[in-house]
Amino acid sequence: MVGAQGLVGLRLTSRVALAGLLPAIALLTVMAGEARAGCSDGACGRVDWTEVTDMDEGAPAAAKLHGSYAWEASPDFWHTHPIAGIISGYFWLTCRSPAGSTDAVCRQQLATEMSKAGTNAKLTFAGSFFDMDAGVTVRPAGLFEPNESGTPTAIADVILGAGPINPGVCPAAFGMLPDGGAGAGGAGAGGAGPGGSAGLGPGPGGPGPTSGGAAPSGPASSDDGGCSTSRGGSPANGGVVAFVFMAVALEVARRRSRD
Repeated sequence: MVGAQGLVGLRLTSRVALAGLLPAIALLTVMAGEARAGCSDGACGRVDWTEVTDMDEGAPAAAKLHGSYAWEASPDFWHTHPIAGIISGYFWLTCRSPAGSTDAVCRQQLATEMSKAGTNAKLTFAGSFFDMDAGVTVRPAGLFEPNESGTPTAIADVILGAGPINPGVCPAAFGMLPDGGAGAGGAGAGGAGPGGSAGLGPGPGGPGPTSGGAAPSGPASSDDGGCSTSRGGSPANGGVVAFVFMAVALEVARRRSRD
């Protein structure tokens, strides 16, 4: 038989154990949610030539990165990453803040992306390219066709360097014809491009095709499992957390019934 003092101690131990487990359960739940929330769509581009549109302290503060780009868009909360669109045009980036200032770190980021012109280096970035409410894919901000005026996108709002999960996205971008005929056959790095641009000038050939939303037929249309396998998040985490929580709750209920 357990005395009154023992019953009180047992109840106290159960409550302490539950109180200790709840923060851990909450942490696991948050981590599982963050793993899924951290997933995103990716885009990839080939830069053929650059056009400086703004300068600050002797360095480019905004530029149009002309070339070809492709992106993925996940319609099912990042389980799959089908190719959503390809475009031959330009990616317009700026370091200019709404207050009118720029900073050296951003200008260096821009210079790094501009240095990829005429090379096989990929320009990659991430974001959310599927509108869940409307049920449609969206073109990444800052991407425009050659005949569009557009407005620059702040580099601070772009996740540069994060590549697509679908392995067919970059080949789709690099397989397109250059924008306006610009390409490796043009002037060397640092030469003048059209309209006072800097970087690679236009080479021979006519304009390449443009597409704002049609997916290419060649590359694979989806990835091999989505971000749950590619970026470390796992839908199973939610089940584990629920199992642990239920086990603790049942144990507490069992002990209380014995009391």
